[in-house]
Amino acid sequence: WAPEVPGVQSLAFDGERVFLGGGFNEANGVFRPRLVVVDTTSGGLDLGFDAGICHNTGNVNRLAFNGQYLFALGCANPCGQSCRALSVLDPYTGARIPDMEQFFNTRVRDMQLSADGLTLYLGGSFDEVQDPVNGFLDRHHLAAIDTITGLFTEWAPEPMREVFDLELHGGRLFV
Repeated sequence: WAPEVPGVQSLAFDGERVFLGGGFNEANGVFRPRLVVVDTTSGGLDLGFDAGICHNTGNVNRLAFNGQYLFALGCANPCGQSCRALSVLDPYTGARIPDMEQFFNTRVRDMQLSADGLTLYLGGSFDEVQDPVNGFLDRHHLAAIDTITGLFTEWAPEPMREVFDLELHGGRLFV
């Protein structure tokens, strides 16, 4: 198993396939910038998955998969669109799920998916977030999204400084 994908920075698995994100433009000789899916057995590229990410944007830094959606942190946008911190994609086609992509006023550095896949925790330098129902919300460096509704939860701790790394262990979030 040796897919040719230089510059991989993040991985996520769905059981039979592995999602690869990073700063690359090609995978197995095919032009597919920043995000691809390969078979876990053969290493073959899933040509049905194309997120349409621009080749001259930033990297896909983190990936998470909850069984329904693929969450990508970084600048995973089509050419000509402004960079969004979080992209939410269909895991089979790569199509965007715009209702699930919420606004952060500055950088999101890390994310962790709860064990049940129902909550996505995010940390970074942001101090304001926005979703279509709740509007703008104060969230200082930490926020959580309900992965069913796509809305921010009421969880709003306020760490003193920017968050660089998150880790879930035993049902507890370490920052």
